[in-house]
Amino acid sequence: MILDAHKAKTILNRVADIAIVGSGPAGITLAKALSKNFKVLVIEAGGGREEQLAKDSLEGSVSGIDYPLVDTRARIFGGSSTIWAGYCAQFDLEDFQFCPWIPESGWPIEAEDVLRYYAKASELLHVDDGCFEPNKLKKELFNLSETTFSDTFKVGTWRFGKTKANFASENIAYLENSTSIDLLLNACVTNIYLDESNTNSIEHIEIRSSLGRVGKVKANKYILATGGIETPRLLLSSRNQNLEGVANKSGKVGKYFMEHPHVTICGIDIKNDATLNEWTDVVTAVDGKKFTRCLGFSPAYKAQNRVLNARVHFYRTPQMSTTEKPKAGLFFEQAPNSYSCLTLTDKIDSFGMPRVNLNWELSELDRYSHEVICKDVARELIFRGIAVQTGRLGASEELLYSNHQLGTTRMSKSSRDGVVDENCKAHDIENLFIVGGSVFPTVSWANPTLTVLALTLRLADHINGEDNDFIP
Repeated sequence: MILDAHKAKTILNRVADIAIVGSGPAGITLAKALSKNFKVLVIEAGGGREEQLAKDSLEGSVSGIDYPLVDTRARIFGGSSTIWAGYCAQFDLEDFQFCPWIPESGWPIEAEDVLRYYAKASELLHVDDGCFEPNKLKKELFNLSETTFSDTFKVGTWRFGKTKANFASENIAYLENSTSIDLLLNACVTNIYLDESNTNSIEHIEIRSSLGRVGKVKANKYILATGGIETPRLLLSSRNQNLEGVANKSGKVGKYFMEHPHVTICGIDIKNDATLNEWTDVVTAVDGKKFTRCLGFSPAYKAQNRVLNARVHFYRTPQMSTTEKPKAGLFFEQAPNSYSCLTLTDKIDSFGMPRVNLNWELSELDRYSHEVICKDVARELIFRGIAVQTGRLGASEELLYSNHQLGTTRMSKSSRDGVVDENCKAHDIENLFIVGGSVFPTVSWANPTLTVLALTLRLADHINGEDNDFIP
């Protein structure tokens, strides 16, 4: 059933087995997976269309690298899937492992714990075959014979669904008719209250509508699926009982904000030829498969040069015509860095919540990786006859963002080092779980949606207490 907190007839004091905050891809997928065993309430701060007050609540201040807090997010039913560009990519195996030159790297789970869910996550994103390996795609769909690179490099893909997934439009009928899921729209969670007799457990959460209506939600388990900015914001602002907020005994909530910085390779001109043009576009094959090519790096190269992960792509900006020479750019992994963080300000939004300040910072390892990899890629492109040198080789000073807010409630084995454990349960709170890119300890180069859904399906299996495959 779908309910609207704006309507006077909608009761806001509610009880459920599981309360999920957020109706994006993770929230909706979890609700469907858990509803076979539990009564689920999904709480969404936005409505069926974007409202100005909800959008205004995303405003905040920025220090460090400039970052648009509003345009990169959506407070609306369907969450990030309503503004998602559709890029699907898998992490590399080594992305989950401890890396000696990357501080605080390493996931507390094995790569296989995530990889085993990629196939079903791909189906949810309409990549039904779940194939991301170029050598497993049909040769005629991925003929690379005209462009060969050295062993340092490896050709990869972004995949796209046959249609782009939108979790609101695809699931609205299902949710309207569900007897085990209630979706409550226009209800912003503004505070988390702990049990006075057991401060390791949530007693209830408070919700407010933009019209001033207030309610209390009680559940056995609470799951935050609200992204890398709103999740730490809620935890930090719930300080009525603890000044440090909720689930923050480690002091790590809001720390390690990571993005996927994008830089352009300087000092080269890319040739404009038919073969390379195929690398700049999304290709749709005769059987409906959609993909575009990218260029990665071997584990040996990354280890030898002690650099972060990245992918090269050839592109034209929306302002460029198809006859203009493409550019070469890289999407980079960002290293964990506690100085890159979210904090609360003294300013309050219309729901009574403190606004955030984002201090996005890159480390010396980030800058070093940008410069080294850009130079090496440029030399390879020149050697292969794909580009000509026009100036100093290196990374552009201009840094772009990728709309990916990650790492601010990181997963860790020890409660001293993060916010959630290997099962996405808060170290400090026995009935609180967090899912989404905010739990990533490291972030690879890859767009996060596919890995977020893989972790979501894994969490659903954990809460359901079974290892059976989830069929959405």
